[in-house]
Amino acid sequence: MVTNCTYDGVCYNAKEAQDLLEKTSDRLHFDEAWYGYARFNPIYADHYAMRGEPGDHNGPTVFATHSTHKLLNALSQASYIHVREGRGAINFSRFNQAYMMHATTSPLYAICASNDVAVSMMDGNSGLSLTQEVIDEAVDFRQAMARLYKEFTADGSWFFKPWNKEVVTDPQTGKTYDFADAPTKLLTTVQDCWVMHPGESWHGFKDIPDNWSMLDPIKVSILAPGMGEDGELEETGVPAALVTAWLGRHGIVPTRTTDFQIMFLFSMGVTRGKWGTLVNTLCSFKRHYDANTPLAQVMPELVEQYPDTYANMGIHDLGDTMFAWLKENNPGARLNEAYSGLPVAESPRVKRTTRLSTTMSNWYPLKICQTHRGKTQLSRIRQESRCCCLVKTSAIKTVRK
Repeated sequence: MVTNCTYDGVCYNAKEAQDLLEKTSDRLHFDEAWYGYARFNPIYADHYAMRGEPGDHNGPTVFATHSTHKLLNALSQASYIHVREGRGAINFSRFNQAYMMHATTSPLYAICASNDVAVSMMDGNSGLSLTQEVIDEAVDFRQAMARLYKEFTADGSWFFKPWNKEVVTDPQTGKTYDFADAPTKLLTTVQDCWVMHPGESWHGFKDIPDNWSMLDPIKVSILAPGMGEDGELEETGVPAALVTAWLGRHGIVPTRTTDFQIMFLFSMGVTRGKWGTLVNTLCSFKRHYDANTPLAQVMPELVEQYPDTYANMGIHDLGDTMFAWLKENNPGARLNEAYSGLPVAESPRVKRTTRLSTTMSNWYPLKICQTHRGKTQLSRIRQESRCCCLVKTSAIKTVRK
């Protein structure tokens, strides 16, 4: 099972991954929970499971799971399971019955209907049009943040910067541009502007093969100051958790917050007005942070709850205290160490067909059936989501002509 794309928006070259994995496996599962839109836009070419012609059954059997309620337009908890038959094909009736064993007998038909609506919305040229609008808005936001970062740092100040390339090259002309000043059409249509190449410092991945992964333009992370590109903490910094608390007070909830990273998802319906409000709120945070505005003014509920600790503290003081803790304890280093290698699990060969190597901690009740020596076996699949999803029965289709 391959998670594609990751929570941070790193999309693997699924074609390359399949070429490697099919040498040892006749069945591949791409967990593409937040990635159901990829087939509709050419900027993601080769980086998703259900690529190419539906009638091509020469490779392994490929499964792809999509949470259509995330970045398509179905209701919450709606999902799809896509199957393209190839080597090691599973009988559809058996697969469907195995699924039905773990589905409710009282489905919410509004969720099922919303899956059909989501399909219709992406039919024909609509899929390209809708996904292109999202990419355009995400790139506009990234460039706006890059320009602000450039302006503030030129004056010796600080600001947030988008996590993406700082310099891009037009493959047709060979001309290079600062990301902030690059032609919008180049950034929104040319895949190479998002591909992670070896030796580039911005992505932080050492020894990455060329053309192995790309960054999804619509999964936007901004970086607060405090950590260098080498992963080492700097002398001062702005903890992202403090920024997220500020955003929350203004009705903005990021998708993810780490030590110095704040992530936002751009989806259908996100407009310039919405992300413009986000930019203004980030600018207001900077103004108060630089002025060390008392917490009693900017976070009064915190002072009311813990007056002895925060009554005489400004927001910059709080940021310095949080950063000092991060620098002393450096929890990120421990996480990097924990995930820098994969443990080797010894097991008899006969049991390996029911074991999956994953790193997530939340389990879904969704299961896939596998055959081994004539018997049907079920193996759990972990997905990176916080709640169980209802998969529409009719959405489990064999992709074939």
